[in-house]
Amino acid sequence: MAQIITARLARIDSQPWGFRLQGGKDFGTPLVIQKSFKAKKKRLAHKGNSTGIDM
Repeated sequence: MAQIITARLARIDSQPWGFRLQGGKDFGTPLVIQKSFKAKKKRLAHKGNSTGIDM
């Protein structure tokens, strides 16, 4: 059985995120990263903790 994970994404500028999401509850499919683009380091804020992600 799949685990539900809550994530909050935040950034400090208006640049594109550098990835594309596909699917989700509305489509009846898992939410997946469909495409990622070379981009500067992004930040993922998860439950108040900020972790760097290289894309």
